[in-house]
Amino acid sequence: MHLLELLCRSQVRKEILFKLKEGPKTLRELEKAVPAKKEVLARELKKTEKAGLTHRDKYWSLTEKGFIVAEAFFRFYKLLNTLEKDREFWSGAMIGQIPEKFRLELWEIGDYEVIRVQPKDIDLVERKYEEEILKPDVRWIRGVSSVYHPSWPDLYIKLAKQGKSIELVLTESVLKQVIDEYGKEILKEFFDRCKSCRIFVCKEDVKVVFVVTNCFLTLAFFGGDGEYRGDQTLWSYEKSAIRWGSSLFSYYRRRSKLLIV
Repeated sequence: MHLLELLCRSQVRKEILFKLKEGPKTLRELEKAVPAKKEVLARELKKTEKAGLTHRDKYWSLTEKGFIVAEAFFRFYKLLNTLEKDREFWSGAMIGQIPEKFRLELWEIGDYEVIRVQPKDIDLVERKYEEEILKPDVRWIRGVSSVYHPSWPDLYIKLAKQGKSIELVLTESVLKQVIDEYGKEILKEFFDRCKSCRIFVCKEDVKVVFVVTNCFLTLAFFGGDGEYRGDQTLWSYEKSAIRWGSSLFSYYRRRSKLLIV
């Protein structure tokens, strides 16, 4: 039996590998951790052992081969779950515009919900964003945007007044729109209000908009037609999602230039 078939054709075998990925376990511990009858568990353990994925002495554990297979399959399985949870959100999204490393790690977003604009409440997404980001628990904010929204300059002045640490990566076109509408004074006020705030300017054609804080991640994509899909925004409060978003922000910050006012 091929390894892919071995794993895909049995939920019990998947569970065995995923549980042993956490560390060696006694048979009794596996019986408690894996939802299967004892005889079924014993049969499937023998199959994974025969395939060279597990071995036993005092404990059941993964072989080196088994650990590699379990780790890769775990990520693949989690990625499928991420993409399947809300097919409408991912369908047509220009996911390919973010670096390959981060596309392959989308599974780290974990549990999430997609907030969508409602016909009778077109400000739903924007209102939720303001409510969440203004909360006292939010201590730092990192954001990347190639889209300008008229309410954002005033909102980020409020955030600066609260003493939050803010770092933003903006495209040249977004920075120009801010200056055209508010003048350069808005930037001076922003930096005067917040000594721990920095803005970076990116010359690249960024096709993703996201904000990551110490509390949550928000993420929105452009569609295949090139239009920004701000009417549906992903929200995740998972620690792994915050790590993923922070790493993606660092990627864009490294490719941008610090704005000096």
